[in-house]
Amino acid sequence: MDFSFSSDQQLLKNSARAFLDEHCKPATVRLLWDDPRGESESMWKEMAQLGWHGLSLPEAYGGSGLGMVETAILLEELGRAAYPGPYWPTVLSAAAIEAAGNDPQKKRWLSAIATGDARATLAFLDSDLDWDPAAVSMRAGESAKGMPPAPALRAGSRSRPCRARRRQHAREEPARASRAGPSLSRAPRSRHADRPGARARARACSARRGTAGRRS
Repeated sequence: MDFSFSSDQQLLKNSARAFLDEHCKPATVRLLWDDPRGESESMWKEMAQLGWHGLSLPEAYGGSGLGMVETAILLEELGRAAYPGPYWPTVLSAAAIEAAGNDPQKKRWLSAIATGDARATLAFLDSDLDWDPAAVSMRAGESAKGMPPAPALRAGSRSRPCRARRRQHAREEPARASRAGPSLSRAPRSRHADRPGARARARACSARRGTAGRRS
C-alpha cells in the first residue's frame, strides 16, 4: 500500500512551508506574543486567500472539498512554524457545523469561515472534564432576546476555551437536550471577550499550556 503524498498534496505541503517561512518567522511569532490580539489579521486573510480556511469544506460554501489528509498536511506545517492563530479550532468548529448544522447555518457560517470573515472555537468538556456524553450537565436555552452569550451558556462550568477573545461570531457548545443526549448549540461571541481581564486570563491559559508542552 502506497502512503506517499500525491503530487497535489506535496504541492500543498511545499507551498505552505514557503508561505510560513516568509510570513511566520520566529521573530514574528515572538512579536505577536506581546500583541493584544496575539495573531496577525493580515496573515489570517492571506491564508484565506490561499484557500486554507476552506480546505476541507464543500465547494458549495466556498471550500475546496478536500479531505483530512490535506488538512493534516497543513496543520503539520503550521505546527512547524509555531503559527499563533485560531486555525485548528476554527476548522474543528466548521466540521461540527457541517455535520450538525442546518442549511441556513451552513450557508452563513461555513462561507464566512472559508473567506476568513469568521473565527470559531469548540467548547465540549464540562467542569469535570469527563468525555462521557452522559456527563454533560450544561443546558442551552433561548430567551425572547435570542441565544445568550457564551458565559451565560456555560454558567456553572469551569471549562473555557483558551484565548476565546480571538474567536469571532460562532462558537459551538455542547448542550444537553433532555433525554435525547448532547446536542450542538451556537453561542455568539461574548461582549466581555475583549475586556482586559479576559485578555489576562487568556494569556495565563496560554502560558500554562506552553509550560505543559515543555514538560512533556
